[in-house]
Amino acid sequence: LAVFNLVPLPPLDGSRLLTIFLPPNRQNIIYFLDRYGFVILLLLVLFGGISALNPILALVRDFILGIAA
Repeated sequence: LAVFNLVPLPPLDGSRLLTIFLPPNRQNIIYFLDRYGFVILLLLVLFGGISALNPILALVRDFILGIAA
């Protein structure tokens, strides 16, 4: 769950990092997705769309396991 939460997609905690690197005019997109992202994420999970995130999740997992080793 911790690795999944670090994915930089709203409403996950990793999305907070995106606002640091984005210009101010693009930060509004992140704030919008942060507000409605839970519903979008829930729909993805319910309808099987979360499998599209598997490569990103694997990358984050491998990075964290590499640090821990």
